Amino acid sequence: MNKIKLATLLLALSSSMFAKNIVIDNLNETKHINISRTDINRFVFPSLIKTQVSSKEKDLLVTTSGNEMFVKFSPYQ
Repeated sequence: MNKIKLATLLLALSSSMFAKNIVIDNLNETKHINISRTDINRFVFPSLIKTQVSSKEKDLLVTTSGNEMFVKFSPYQ
């Protein structure tokens, strides 16, 4: 059981090491970024997210927590 916990911890740490942080300084301009189609994308905003709007037709899984938004594309069937 401890080996499974250790393997899970190492996987989580290694995946966060390869994460790309993009900081947008000027909020008045548009910036295009690349996001993953296979992994969960994490967005951090300067203020709390109050509402969440998404569409089932877009096949997105969106979860918010405080000022963080997690977005994952649903697999194609």
